[in-house]
Amino acid sequence: MGLLKSLKKSLYTKALENRAKLFTPKRQFQGWDTVEVYNILFEYHGLFPVSDVLDLAEELRNKGSQVNLLCYLGNDTKTGLPYKTFNNKDISFNLVPKSNLVEEFTQRKVNIYYNLIPLHKEISEFITQTCNADFKIGLYHEEKSILDLMINIKEPDLKEFIKTVEHVLQNTHT
Repeated sequence: MGLLKSLKKSLYTKALENRAKLFTPKRQFQGWDTVEVYNILFEYHGLFPVSDVLDLAEELRNKGSQVNLLCYLGNDTKTGLPYKTFNNKDISFNLVPKSNLVEEFTQRKVNIYYNLIPLHKEISEFITQTCNADFKIGLYHEEKSILDLMINIKEPDLKEFIKTVEHVLQNTHT
């Protein structure tokens, strides 16, 4: 690892630790049937097609839930999308998202948070760690345990991911 990359990673770790100390979640997940508000974090060029994420959001809205979407664009800059976005220009030197949209997304109180970005990406880890959610769901990562439910998938199929989540949560008593 290069010196600059090591420095950035060190500064990121320090920023995450400081933020985590300030953030003391008061999780009160009342069960799958009481979910009213979702946050979904996803990538424009990620594991799951954007159309699948939008279909999921629409399905949840049709069930009467409020859904907040936040998309990481990477190096892209796109406008006029039907969801909020941030890109690499919104990431500080220490790899921490500095966008007001990200801040609003993480501070909003939600019942379920879906993280559809692998946790090995710093932005994914940081947003997940600081998100004000009763229950955090995402992709399995053997070295990170910041999610309440981690799903290990063989193929990037959002429908299977959600089906697995629903099966686990419907059969879990809180």
